Amino acid sequence: LKVFQAEKGKVGVKIKDIIKDLSLNVTKIYGRDDLHIATDLVFHSVLAFNFNGKFEKRGWVECLLLGDTRTGKSETVQRLIEHYRAGEFLTGESTSFAGLVGGVNTNGRRNMVTWGKIPMNDRRLVAIDEVSGMPIETLEKMSGVRSSGVAEINKIQIERTHARTRLIWISNDREGKGLGGSGTYGGVDALIELFGKMEDIARFEFVVTAANGEVPLDQINQRIEQLPQVEHKYTSDLSNNLIMWVWSRKPEQITFTTEAIDAIYSAANSMGEKYVPSVLPLVEGANQRVKLARLATAVACRLFSTTDGNDVVVLPEHVEYVVNYLNLIYSKESFGYAQLSDMENQKKAAIDTVYKEVVGMFAAKRNIGDIFMTLKYFAINELEYMMNVDREESKKLITYLIKRGLVTRSGNMYRKTDMFNTILRRWKGER
Repeated sequence: LKVFQAEKGKVGVKIKDIIKDLSLNVTKIYGRDDLHIATDLVFHSVLAFNFNGKFEKRGWVECLLLGDTRTGKSETVQRLIEHYRAGEFLTGESTSFAGLVGGVNTNGRRNMVTWGKIPMNDRRLVAIDEVSGMPIETLEKMSGVRSSGVAEINKIQIERTHARTRLIWISNDREGKGLGGSGTYGGVDALIELFGKMEDIARFEFVVTAANGEVPLDQINQRIEQLPQVEHKYTSDLSNNLIMWVWSRKPEQITFTTEAIDAIYSAANSMGEKYVPSVLPLVEGANQRVKLARLATAVACRLFSTTDGNDVVVLPEHVEYVVNYLNLIYSKESFGYAQLSDMENQKKAAIDTVYKEVVGMFAAKRNIGDIFMTLKYFAINELEYMMNVDREESKKLITYLIKRGLVTRSGNMYRKTDMFNTILRRWKGER
């Protein structure tokens, strides 16, 4: 298994070498390295580990491959499952909640629990295709098993079983318009439309988008003899042996170096500032360290990072690779997560600037802040009456509020914007 090991400082080079081999010799899907890497990170994740003195009972990774039709999502995962000889591939469109998690069958007077594919694959991997064909209600019901790794059936009596299953979800957008037709930031809009609730989205370690046009057609449409010839070093037997080794690692066999722990905390802070949870809760400052620890461990396992063949050693370069990968997939035009977060951060910076001006205005004009706290819609004559000012002064005030984006016109009335409401709440809390 040392064939999978990377030289010091060359994690990215080694993974690129592995993916090139798999892409050309196994999946025959070209130009979609991010999909291959995503699948590998889930496959090579561990069940549990200890991190910085705390036991993390959920070490396995769960991801979503979201994109246009005919972008190689399903084919990549299917062929890697066959190559690794591990995992099970399902079609979500024809699979119910009972088929995925479990249900109760009545046989005469006896009620018998039949567990679904996810708990049946405890400690293993399941890929669920065509998720867009599943009702949102079914996805919502799966929140518990996804977060706890325990499947529970509560009918007459409660039955529980382990469901510590690595999951790869594969889907087109729910409306079938493609990411380009799902909104200005197609990936973000399509993801919210697909899963509905933000807390269900937050349970993914990461999401990868795949849009038509990202890979040039001349790269896709090539004869076999035109493709570069790459030695098939990472064979099915070797890959299967590595995955069985990874899946058998116990928590006490996962070791983080001090430098790796520091790198995880530093990256969690920087990513927590870069990405805005209100846009998508994939990155949240409070728990991003755990997601990074899971993914860094998966990278270490994928590269057989060990000195004795037993213990996995997670290094800072594994953390660095994960952070670079996440920033890359979140910055894709087909996703728009980084771009939308950047806009929100700029808006927040603008609020800080405007806040000082508004607080100064409130201090100069008695009761004006309290008056705006009570208003939702208002006309200009209402301002004149409530503030005891003339028409000229009320016009100046309205002009300033519109210019700063604090109010908008709504028919013959004016309405406070979310930005103004945010400023008012902050002002009220700091009085």
